[in-house]
Amino acid sequence: MKQLCNYKLNTKDENMALYILDIDLSDPKLSIEVGTRNDEFTASGVQTVMNMIPFKNNNSYEKEVIAGINGDYFSYTNGTFTANASVIKEGTIVRDNLSSGYKYFGQLDNKTYKIGEQAEYFRLKYKFNELIGGRYPLILNGVISGSDDGSTAPRTA
Repeated sequence: MKQLCNYKLNTKDENMALYILDIDLSDPKLSIEVGTRNDEFTASGVQTVMNMIPFKNNNSYEKEVIAGINGDYFSYTNGTFTANASVIKEGTIVRDNLSSGYKYFGQLDNKTYKIGEQAEYFRLKYKFNELIGGRYPLILNGVISGSDDGSTAPRTA
């Protein structure tokens, strides 16, 4: 894994750490999968990435987590934390809510990966095996990008 810290991804011109994991997704032993609290089919509740990993490992046959990232914002309403955007896990739509301005990262049923925006999500949502929504992608349409409003949302585990 490489760490790159020279990108200026916000309007305050602050450095943000960007970690890159270089993997070959054509290797059938590797995959990108959505992690959720206790590896359940839910978009509610919070758990750190480090605490999600044992649940994912226990529920995966001959697989082991080698990396994990935070991927979505959440809201807190009536005592419940809920993902703000869509979540698809193992082909099941767990939460179907990709608001205007939100983006997604997902794996399609043909094992290709896609980063996209709301209109494309609604057109393709039944073709995704795994998907997580988010607000500010680091890369969109091949271009490094920051937030539209200059804010940042650090992703730490």
